[in-house]
Amino acid sequence: MKLWRAADALGPDRRRDSDLGRCILEFQTAAAKLAGALGSIAQGVALPDPPFTVAYLKRALDHLHRAQAGLEAAAPKGLLPEPVVAEARVELLAIREGILRLMDEYRGRPPGS
Repeated sequence: MKLWRAADALGPDRRRDSDLGRCILEFQTAAAKLAGALGSIAQGVALPDPPFTVAYLKRALDHLHRAQAGLEAAAPKGLLPEPVVAEARVELLAIREGILRLMDEYRGRPPGS
């Protein structure tokens, strides 16, 4: 939401940048995929089906990679303040690492193997 709000504050002309728009759209899509993969786990409603969870996590990871690419394409344009770009990079990387860790966990492998 912070990235979306920062982009929204840019004004209509700068906000319409295709790379920035791709970053935000893909980030939001990754969040939706993560909710689909982990929502029932977080709510304690059902035990996850490991292959299903890994498949959803892979889809989220794909969208996250597209968000990272969009951010890196938008960053040199100076559309967003550098602190916002730097924070988004850190957050995207942390989410990526979390997804990879969860994929290993649901595959029954030790992290990083």
